Amino acid sequence: MRDLKTETVNADLEQRDTETILDKGLPIKLRTPLLLRLFMKNHFVLVLTNPAGAAYTQILTYYLSMELTSKDGYHTDFNSLLTVQAKHRKKVYRAFACGLLNSRLLRWLLTKPLAWMLDNSLPYKAACRVFELLVLHGGIDDFIQVIGLGARMNLVSKKEG
Repeated sequence: MRDLKTETVNADLEQRDTETILDKGLPIKLRTPLLLRLFMKNHFVLVLTNPAGAAYTQILTYYLSMELTSKDGYHTDFNSLLTVQAKHRKKVYRAFACGLLNSRLLRWLLTKPLAWMLDNSLPYKAACRVFELLVLHGGIDDFIQVIGLGARMNLVSKKEG
């Protein structure tokens, strides 16, 4: 029973740490495109903060379009993991770009070019970690609480009487 308690405490601490990171902002240093490097600007910094509601919805849309299941995790062979990685690489970078762009107009205009730039300048492992930070810890906990509240209230159940 004690192990369950420590796992719950560790999950709560991890959630708070992630919220703190996203509240303060996570700076991401990137190389500039060639045109800006000609003007002696080699790097620039983008700051990842808590995504707005519409941006978070777009991130979750990318995540759900991957259709990942538990069998895509650690219990499969190496070739199938490589297949999953090759198949969903663009979606990871696009979701990451959506997290950086909180404005609807900027997301519409710059998601694909920023995802391409992130793909060329950021390691895939780092992009996957940020993607995990956004998807798993970016606000899903609140959503689960709302669903649980609706289930407890039985809003859609058939009333007797």
